Amino acid sequence: GSGSSKGRNGVPTRFSNVPGSYASSLGLYVAQETYRFSGKAAGKRYISVGLRLKGVSGSFNDAARRRGIVSHGAPYVSARDAGRSQGCPAMQQERARRLLPLLADGGLVFLFSPRDERWMRGDPWVQAAGDG
Repeated sequence: GSGSSKGRNGVPTRFSNVPGSYASSLGLYVAQETYRFSGKAAGKRYISVGLRLKGVSGSFNDAARRRGIVSHGAPYVSARDAGRSQGCPAMQQERARRLLPLLADGGLVFLFSPRDERWMRGDPWVQAAGDG
């Protein structure tokens, strides 16, 4: 998400479960329903598919539904550039059209980063290296 790093092309280093942070939330999600939506990027409107996500990693991502965190297709994601969402895992639109319906209604989505040690120690679904 745009709140996860400095600059448009930076590597994410900050993660949050706080509404309005525009940062991605790490952890395990259970995929829920898909939906179609209209968005706007670079001044142009687009239509894509989204997948609602329920965060199940406790305080690391349990606000996902309230925050509107979804996986979705976006024109600012390409094979060469990921762009920045507002905290959502975004992907190429064609990939979203093919993949998200397959994950709907119970599929698992896992957002991982080795850059957040607090999350790696605290998420009930993660066992950090060296923990046994």
